[in-house]
Amino acid sequence: MALSSQLGHFNLLEEIGHGGMGTVFRAFDPTLNREVAIKVLRENLAHDPKFLNDFLEEARTAASISHPHIVQIYFVGEESAQYYIVMELLKGHTLREIIEKQGPINEERALDIAIEVVEGLRAAYKNQMIHGDIKPANIFVTDDVGAKILDFGLAKLANVEVAPGEGIWGSPYYISPERVGQRAEDFRSDVYSLGATLFQMLTGHPPFEGETPEELAEKRLNEKPPLLRDFNPEFTRKTEEVVNKMLNKSIFLRYRDYDALLLDLKDAKTEATAKRLGVDLHPEPKPPEPVAASPERKSATPVALVVILLIVIAALAATLLFHKKTAVRPAPSPRPGPTVPEGPVPPPLHRPPPPTTGKLWNVEFTLTAPDAHSVVVTGDFVNWDPSGVPMKKGPNGVWSATLSLPAGRHLYKLIVDGKWMPDPENPAQEDDGYGGKNSVVVVGR
Repeated sequence: MALSSQLGHFNLLEEIGHGGMGTVFRAFDPTLNREVAIKVLRENLAHDPKFLNDFLEEARTAASISHPHIVQIYFVGEESAQYYIVMELLKGHTLREIIEKQGPINEERALDIAIEVVEGLRAAYKNQMIHGDIKPANIFVTDDVGAKILDFGLAKLANVEVAPGEGIWGSPYYISPERVGQRAEDFRSDVYSLGATLFQMLTGHPPFEGETPEELAEKRLNEKPPLLRDFNPEFTRKTEEVVNKMLNKSIFLRYRDYDALLLDLKDAKTEATAKRLGVDLHPEPKPPEPVAASPERKSATPVALVVILLIVIAALAATLLFHKKTAVRPAPSPRPGPTVPEGPVPPPLHRPPPPTTGKLWNVEFTLTAPDAHSVVVTGDFVNWDPSGVPMKKGPNGVWSATLSLPAGRHLYKLIVDGKWMPDPENPAQEDDGYGGKNSVVVVGR
C-alpha cells in the first residue's frame, strides 16, 4: 500500500512494522486530531472466513479491555474488503529490539517489566481472555508507562511457525509444552511463555534453542530448563526459583493464579534491590548476650533454714529419748522390692499428626511414564508411607493423582514400580540426607 494513502478516514503516513498478521502504519485521525497506529490485515487472511470471524471476535473483545499495560484498541474497520485495527500509537521499542541492541536486561528492570506484563495478563484474564503468544516481539516498552502487551487475543490466530528471518524470535521458542503436545491450555500457558521471555531478558538467550521447531519441541518436552544462576551466579536465588516455577513442564506445578505469581515477582524484585544496596534481608540470628550476674542481696532465707534445722534436730533427739525409755525394739527393715532393669527406654508409640483444621488446597501430581505398571506419590503429608497415594494412569501414559493439602511447603517422592525417586518433572528439589533428592511443592502461595 502506498504511503500517505487513505484507509477509511485515516491518512496512512509511514510503515512502522511488519508481522505475521499484516503491516502496521503510523496514521493520522483527522476527526480526533491525533496520530494512531493501524494494523492492516494480510489479504490472504482476510479471505479465510473462519480466521476472519475469529479475528473480528477477538479484536472486539480486546477493545473492551482498558488497562495501562495493554495496548488500547480504538476501532476495527473494513474498507473494500481490507480489514484493519486502529490502536494507540506507542513511543518506545519492543523487548525484541531492546535485547537485540543492548543484550541482557538488568535483573531489577527485567522483573519490573515482568510485573507490568503480569498485571496486564491478570486484567485480561478477568475478562476470560488469554494472549496465546507472549514473546519479546509482543511486549512493547514505552517511554512513559512501561510495558504494554501487543496483539492481545490476536497473535494466537497467526501462524506460530518460524518465519524467514525470525531467527530466535519466532514463537516456538516461547510456547508451552502443553501447546507442543496439543493438550488443553489455559492462563498458565501464558505464564510459561512469560517465563521463557523473562529468562531471555535476563540471559540474552531463550531457555531452549534448536535448529528446527521439531528439535525445540523435543527439548521442551523432555529436558529441564537450564538454571539462571548457571548463566550468572549474581542472580538472586528468589528470581531463579520464580523462573523455574514459571517454566515447569507440568501445567499443574506452575502458579495457581496471577496473584501468587505477582507476589513472588515483587519479592524477587525486593531481594534484587536489597542485594544491589548491600542489605541482608535474611541475617543469621545473633547468639543471646550473656546475662550478667546480679549482685547478691541479703536474704532472710538462710536464717529460716537454720531455725527449721534446729527444730528437726530437737524432734529427733526427743524421739530417741522416748524409744530408750520404752525399750521398744526397732521394727525389721522391709524387704527390697523388685529392681527396674537398666537399659534404654523404648521409644513412644507413633501417633499420627492431629487433623488439619485449616483450608486445604487441591494439588494435582502428574508423571509421564507410559511403561510404568504402578506409580505412588508419598511424602511428609502421609508420613512417607510406602503405600502413599496411588496414581491413576491416563491417556498417553500420563499418571495423575489429586491430593488435598494444607498450605505450606511439602516434600514428596514418587515410587515407580517399587523404586523411590524424586519427581523428574519438578525442578524444585533438595537433598534428602540419604544421598538422594526430595521434590518440593509449595501450596497456598
